[in-house]
Amino acid sequence: MKKIAIYGKGGIGKSTVVSNMSAALAGMGHTVMQIGCDPKSDSTRNLTGGQRIPTVLESMRDKEDIALEDIVFKSSTGVYCVESGGPIPGVGCAGRGIITAFEKLEELDRLLGELNTILVVKLHPFQDRSRIGRIGMKHIILLDNEMLVDQDIQINQLLGLADGLISDYSSAAVDYMLLDRPIGFTLEDVEEYGESRGFVFDNIKDWLPGAELYSFRDLCLFVREVGQGVDSTREKRGRLRKIMHDFDDDQSCRRITEALEIHI
Repeated sequence: MKKIAIYGKGGIGKSTVVSNMSAALAGMGHTVMQIGCDPKSDSTRNLTGGQRIPTVLESMRDKEDIALEDIVFKSSTGVYCVESGGPIPGVGCAGRGIITAFEKLEELDRLLGELNTILVVKLHPFQDRSRIGRIGMKHIILLDNEMLVDQDIQINQLLGLADGLISDYSSAAVDYMLLDRPIGFTLEDVEEYGESRGFVFDNIKDWLPGAELYSFRDLCLFVREVGQGVDSTREKRGRLRKIMHDFDDDQSCRRITEALEIHI
């Protein structure tokens, strides 16, 4: 039995690498179990079509005696998936205080209309949708995991169509760099996040390949730039892309299996 552990600080792409590697190994006929240990309990979502599976801790809280089928789920790729679970992550995900500034939504919606642009907001899996309700804006669309699962849409499919990305410290931004398009980072909680979960890099701002957004004004400026085809951070993104990505040929999973000396 081969046991592989992937570890590191938040936002470096552990879940993306592991899920792709698990699917590749299962496709080669190996029996694979992926165990996610992140508090967000989302490392297996890429394997389950975006479906969130119950965690071990949740199952133990819900009933005294749990069976194997309560915590182990076989994905369509053939990978056995388990999520250990943990405390609910910080509220800072997805840029709190910017998108949720309801009093500014109409102003943002008007700007989007002027630019003939649509803003798609993908909610965090732990976001309480009932606290948001229907925003009623023409140019702002809210998406949650349930919607994507119902339509059989992967988040990377949406990213591939986007002219720009607004993110926090997610590894999605690192993946999105391969498209060489504008990225904006919501940083109003950067100090709190650094103290609670920490970053891979000591000076995190030096490693963010995009615009720094601290306020609603910053958000609007970034949206205007994207809508007008302006790319003010392209030089920095290009420099960091060369550091973070050695390849952009869609062959990363093959290289991983070869490094593990697993050949078809």
